[in-house]
Amino acid sequence: MEITSASLIIWSFGLAAFGYLALWIYLISFGTDWRSSTHTRRMVSVAIVSTLWAFGSLLYAYSGHPLTLLATTLGDVAKYGLWYAFLVTLLVPKSDQRSRTFLPSWLPAICWALVIAGVCLQLSAALRLISTEEWLRILIFHGLTEAVIGLVLVEQLFRTVSEDSRWNVKPLCVALLFQFAFDIYLFADAMMFSRIDTDALTVRGLCMQ
Repeated sequence: MEITSASLIIWSFGLAAFGYLALWIYLISFGTDWRSSTHTRRMVSVAIVSTLWAFGSLLYAYSGHPLTLLATTLGDVAKYGLWYAFLVTLLVPKSDQRSRTFLPSWLPAICWALVIAGVCLQLSAALRLISTEEWLRILIFHGLTEAVIGLVLVEQLFRTVSEDSRWNVKPLCVALLFQFAFDIYLFADAMMFSRIDTDALTVRGLCMQ
């Protein structure tokens, strides 16, 4: 591994791990109050899994072990699944509210289908039911689809919140917009050229925080 690439990986995924770890600590610093809110609990789950994903990516970069790669990609699927759960929770009104939901009925079904498909893909690779080439090709398509659905959820959230709440969700929407847009670029480029851009993959951690 070149020194420059190694440094970029350390900075990229190291900062991602630090950022999500700091978010996790900040959220639980309120004591047990965070447990009373579904939104906060799911945000804590996102922070925990994202921290583990970033550390796993660092570990794979230095070990290169196939099982570490599978664990990292599985963590990526879990991270997307938790973001989906968090965004869906924001879009569905509370039980004590009579306002209608702005979430299309087909959208959560696609989200959970993608998560299940991602888990099955990693298990198939671990059990050697598919070849490495097939795994990579499906992984690229799956990653692209995950990012597109993520953008759809962000668009639904920003479009349907009230004017008073829009300023509150704007930082979240901008951050997720950047994350999902970067993944669209990464996987669309990989699909067009049949290979993943290592430079873009190196800085992915920095773009995910």
